[in-house]
Amino acid sequence: MMKSYQITQNNWGATKVKKIVMTGIAALIFGSAFLQTEEGFAHSSDAPHVEMVQMQDYITDELVVKNVSEWMMLDSYISGGGDYKEGEYKTFIYKKQTYRYLSKEIDTKKELIGYLKTSLTTDYAEQYIRNKGIIVHKGKLAQLEADGGSLLQWNHAVAVYDSTTGNERIYTLTVPIGDTGQHDEYLVSFRFDERKGWKISKAPTLVN
Repeated sequence: MMKSYQITQNNWGATKVKKIVMTGIAALIFGSAFLQTEEGFAHSSDAPHVEMVQMQDYITDELVVKNVSEWMMLDSYISGGGDYKEGEYKTFIYKKQTYRYLSKEIDTKKELIGYLKTSLTTDYAEQYIRNKGIIVHKGKLAQLEADGGSLLQWNHAVAVYDSTTGNERIYTLTVPIGDTGQHDEYLVSFRFDERKGWKISKAPTLVN
């Protein structure tokens, strides 16, 4: 009986040692995994910041021309009242002047701001609406009746970096005037938005 008890006791001791060893190995593996995860997390936390800084510094002359060209197309679209469907074009007299309602897809401030913010910063979008003299009449946006149009070929402009003022980068754009062989120069300001990238922050200004 004593011999049997000793064997059982020895087996129990070996089992206990085995459990301790296995626990130690598990702790080592878990700790290593935790450190790797923590290190990986640190890298992943840094990555968006690094990427954002790179994105903020990165705007090519070609991208400047593309953004401004797209904005001027949108400006022309809005200046023309939008895309009117059949029977949608309506005018009214306000303060002895003829106004027209904007087309349905941009006839509320929320919708118009949504369009503008694809190219502009929020503050400039608000300023643009004021500068255009757009009003609210009977719950809809309206503007003075006029035809928008320009010979400026913004899509063929040449952009050159000019300067940086605060958090804005300023570019000089040389824009052809139709097929006349002449051109105008404009200063255009861009500001970086962390969620939406580079946006135009001020109206293009003609260089005299």
